[in-house]
Parts: sequence; structure tokens; C-alpha cells
Amino acid sequence: MRRSRGHGFAGIFRPGGTQRRGSPRQRRAGIGQRLKSVPDLKWEIKEILVSGNQVTVRGEATGTPAGEFMGAPHSGKSFKLMSIDVHTLEGGKMVRSYHIEDWLGAVRQLSAK
Repeated sequence: MRRSRGHGFAGIFRPGGTQRRGSPRQRRAGIGQRLKSVPDLKWEIKEILVSGNQVTVRGEATGTPAGEFMGAPHSGKSFKLMSIDVHTLEGGKMVRSYHIEDWLGAVRQLSAK
């Protein structure tokens, strides 16, 4: 991944265009914890659109939490969520990425009666 990013890469992961806090090591640890919480977590790319120097990727994740998950009690239910990435390329490298995942939608599915 490091080789695919250009100098001055900006990863935008929060509403309002603010960058995610924490070091790359801390972010990887968070991803590792999510994988432990949802051992069957699966990501699938559903669509890739290219327009000029921008690439948009629509993905879908599915999984079944092994226990309590983001405040939702363990129910054995599965969820499906959407993610969107918009990457800007310059010189064959990513210089900016916007990323969003609908984890709140996943929690709603897990909490539904």
C-alpha cells in the first residue's frame, strides 16, 4: 500500500473531510480488533468506476459478530454494509482517498427486532 501512495497522500475517512486520527499502527490494530469481533467478515468489490484521474470503488461487507458489537447485543444475526472509496491518482499513485463505511447501518440491522 505504501508504494501505491504518492508524496503528500491524504486519506480522508471522516465526514467533513477531516483525516483519521491515530498512527497507521493504531489503525491496523483497530482493523485487527474488528476482524476478531466478526471472524467471517468478507469484503467484496461490487463496482469500479473510472473517470479521468479518479477511481470510485463501491464495496459491500457481510459478517456475523461473535459477540456484542458496537453496542448491539449478540443475537447471531448477520449484517451487510456498503463502503465507498474515491481515489485521486497522479503519476500512477494515489494522492487522495475518501472512504466511508456504513457501520451504523450494520448496528441497526443487528439491533432490529
